[in-house]
Amino acid sequence: MPSVTTLSNRSKVSRWLVSVVIVATSCLCAGTILPEIVWGQNAKLTKGTSKAADSPILIEDCRITPVDVAVLSTDRPGVFAEVSVKEGDLVEADAIIARLQDDVAQARYTLAKEKATDDIDIRYAEKAWEVAKKEYEIMLEVRKKGAVTQLELDKLKLAMERGELQVEKAEHDFMLNKLSRDEAFADLNSYHVKAPFTGTVTRIYKHKGEAVRQGDPVLELMNTDHLRVEGYLNIKDRLRVRPGTPVSVKLDIPDVDLEIENEIFEGRVTFIDKAVVPTSSLFRVWAEVPNRDDLLRVGLTAQMMIHPEREVTAKE
Repeated sequence: MPSVTTLSNRSKVSRWLVSVVIVATSCLCAGTILPEIVWGQNAKLTKGTSKAADSPILIEDCRITPVDVAVLSTDRPGVFAEVSVKEGDLVEADAIIARLQDDVAQARYTLAKEKATDDIDIRYAEKAWEVAKKEYEIMLEVRKKGAVTQLELDKLKLAMERGELQVEKAEHDFMLNKLSRDEAFADLNSYHVKAPFTGTVTRIYKHKGEAVRQGDPVLELMNTDHLRVEGYLNIKDRLRVRPGTPVSVKLDIPDVDLEIENEIFEGRVTFIDKAVVPTSSLFRVWAEVPNRDDLLRVGLTAQMMIHPEREVTAKE
């Protein structure tokens, strides 16, 4: 027969279980859902945030991709005179990184540049016009005394006007020479491959002495100062996120445990797709994140925490 003490303990346990059931039922009725995983300030995974309207949204299995990446090509066919970079080189924006054989184009530009600075015709036309004008003015005074016929005076006036038009013609030709110089310079540039932005050469397809057709890939250039973190939102969370919403990103590399996975990178949402991914109810979303100390690497996987609550706080 059980003792009084045993019965008392069982009674306490029963009352405790009843209390737990009542509390759990109350929480469910009030709309509280089990806590989700959020990140603490120390970059560790902690618990304690409910899925309220302003709670963070965790997206896993995100892919890191470059924002600025380009496969460069040439505007014309030719043979490469030089490819002045190698894989891994950092190049500045607008730097010439490859050049086709351009001797003829360079000669045309040199000639056009000299013509564009030649204003001799303008100076000669101006002096000739000044002489014709002065002669006409003198003869105009003489005409008043009847020493010159009207026909002779008209000829001098015509010579003066012709001189004025020759000045305008010389100035017009000078302007056309400048345009020809600009055209020759543009043509010369078409033999060059320039970096559209500051970045690192990640792949080279053509080398010095190789022939190339218009549009053939020459090299790949990538900038990793800012990277894109791509993931997928469900339709419910899609309504809570918009471009500009703050995000936190941390690496999540499978099957390894690295110190860098504790680093957090801050950024903002820059794109949310307008249509769902086929065969799913998910929307593509990505954020741009500054690559602090060049720690992030293209192709790695990451977790992205979107913070609608920070946007609300910032407005307040």
